[in-house]
Order: sequence, then C-alpha cells, then structure tokens
Amino acid sequence: MNALSSRRTLLFLVAAPAIYLVLFFGGPLAIGGLYSFWGSENGRLVREFTLENYRYVFTSWPPLKIFLQTVWVSLLVAIISLALAYPAAWFLAKRVHRWQQVLVVLAITPLWTSHLIRTLAWYPMLSSNGVINSTLMSLGIISEPISGLLFSQLAVTVALVAVYIPYMILPLYAVLEDMDNRLLEASKDLGASRWQTFRTIILPLSLPGAAAGFVLVFAFGMGSYVTPAILGGQSGVMIGNQIANQFLIANDFPRGSALALVVAALILVFSGVVLRRGRVGSLYR
Repeated sequence: MNALSSRRTLLFLVAAPAIYLVLFFGGPLAIGGLYSFWGSENGRLVREFTLENYRYVFTSWPPLKIFLQTVWVSLLVAIISLALAYPAAWFLAKRVHRWQQVLVVLAITPLWTSHLIRTLAWYPMLSSNGVINSTLMSLGIISEPISGLLFSQLAVTVALVAVYIPYMILPLYAVLEDMDNRLLEASKDLGASRWQTFRTIILPLSLPGAAAGFVLVFAFGMGSYVTPAILGGQSGVMIGNQIANQFLIANDFPRGSALALVVAALILVFSGVVLRRGRVGSLYR
C-alpha cells in the first residue's frame, strides 16, 4: 500500500509539470509549427502547404544576417559571462563563510528588478554625455565623446552580460560550493600550480554548472527583444526583433513562426550538445 501511494505521489508530481509544458509550451509550439508551413497574402493566412517561409529564412540575406548576428552576440555574451562568473562564483563558494548567504542573495538581487529597468539603466551610461564618456573625458583619455557606444552591438552585448550574468553565477556557485576541498589541498600538496589545479580539478568538476549557465545565457540571448530594441539601433538588431516585426508590423504570422521555430531548434540542439559535453569527466574522453 505504501509503494502504491508513493507511485501515485510520484505520478502526480511528474504529471503536473508535464501537463503545464504540454499546454503552455507544446501547444503554442505546435500552432507555430503549423503556421510556418502556411502562406501569407496581404496579411491574411493562406492555408496551403509551402516551404517558402523556411526558404526565406535560409536563403534571404537580411534575416540570415540578423540570425547569424544573433548567434554571434549570444555566444559572446555567454563566453564573457562565463569568464566573469567563475571568479565571482569561486569567491562566493570558497572564500567567504560568515556572509556567504548574504552575498549570494546580493548576487541574484538584479533578477528581482524588471528586465526593462536594467536595460534602461545602461542608456544614460552609454550615451554621448553619459557616465562612461564623461569619465573618460575628465581623465583626459579622450577629447570628445565616443558616439559609437550607444545603438550598437557593443551596447547590446554589454547590457546583456550585465542582465544575464546572475544566471551564470548561480549554477557555478552550486557546483563549486559542493566541491570537496580535500581535492584542492591534495593538488597543492603535490606541487600543482594554480592553473594546473584549475585545469585538472576545478574545471572538470564544475563543468555541469558551467554548461548549465552557458546554455541559459545563450538561450536568453537568442530570445532577447527588449535590450536590442532599446540599445541596439540599426546595427544591434537581433532575431527577436525580427520575429516581433513579422508578427506585429508585417502581420506575417507564417514567416514569424518559421523564424521562431528555427531559433527554438537551434537552442534545443545547442543545449543538448553543450549539456552532453558538460558532464563531469568529459574532458578526458
């Protein structure tokens, strides 16, 4: 009887999120998949099977250019976030004890603030008369404001790193905090340098957290809309803006759906590859 009750409890715990995913993720994805194989004429759906939408995505230069640009920016944001998050996560996990929980909460505090507000905060910093230009001019490094900071890929990349880096710090902190300190002590006793210890012990054991954070930041970057819309200008447009334009301005649901499904497929494949390679010990295979 206890075993039967445990199975029912497990089934309920699994069924609830499964139903949620089917209704609110699988359902819209299926509808988008159906739309992507239909046509559009003057803003009206043409319910006839066609591959024209996918041909447009993969052969037309404007969407292909924006798609490749989005992949590049998302990868760059994930790489920079990983490089910055490692020392922060290591400090939280191994260098502080008394105030550890407080600092962890502070690290995720930005997530309590609206994405829009965090993005808008970079506007006065990157503008021609903003904080960065004013500081550089006061230090005598530049003689006139740098006009290319705002409305550029650079602005989008910097803002996205600042917005999404907590998602990289948290999984890294989780794996580093559970790492056995005796391994580090043994490495030190055997004469290994800090770099050797990082490469042979810390990095392999922290790969699951690094992979999880990398996938999260990359996926969020691929789906970004608000940040490039505010800070990107013409040169910082990303695929999320293109998808929104197809739905809201061009009223072309089939093309918008095709773009969205290609992005979703790329994220899915990328996540599978990175998470598979991120398993402990994969560096030695």
